[in-house]
Amino acid sequence: QEITWQERNALAEKCAKEAVEAYATDIFVSSAKNQYLTKQMERVLKKTLDILTTQLSGSDFSPEAFEKSFFHTDRNLSLHGVIDRIDSCETESGKLVKIVDYKSGNRDFSLEEMYYGLSMQLAVYMTAVLREKENKDATPAAMFFYHVDDPLVDKKEDPKQEVLKKQRVKGLVNNNMEIVRKLDYAFADAAG
Repeated sequence: QEITWQERNALAEKCAKEAVEAYATDIFVSSAKNQYLTKQMERVLKKTLDILTTQLSGSDFSPEAFEKSFFHTDRNLSLHGVIDRIDSCETESGKLVKIVDYKSGNRDFSLEEMYYGLSMQLAVYMTAVLREKENKDATPAAMFFYHVDDPLVDKKEDPKQEVLKKQRVKGLVNNNMEIVRKLDYAFADAAG
């Protein structure tokens, strides 16, 4: 569903206000510092929504699910988790699936850590999604971390492009160029 940037910003303000009301008493409005933090939360939320909207508009993928819970038991191991966002794309050759996990801390994607089994979150999420019967024949397109942040940018450059560059997703992408093209038109065009 398409919404205007004004509607999106109003929604961000409403969500930030509801979060403050749900998790605090008068603490967020009791001091100038806390009022500033509330405004900062609104600003980061608005910027994040703008960035995510821009990223999705440059792709054939659409969000399929948010905050998707999964539970898997295998012998003596039980896994439970919540996948922040699942995007999908239907193609002539079948369904493509992309996982996005939002991060607010300093956690970054490391291929080395994934390879050695030290950071398996994205791989576990993708496996959980592919085990669902509606995704049984789907192809993994990408697994990403998205760091929610309000980065400082150099005003000499185009600020919006600098923010998009700093806030790009990080993770693994299928090496099929047709899939890459569906994930990100601009990247695929630049790559040839």
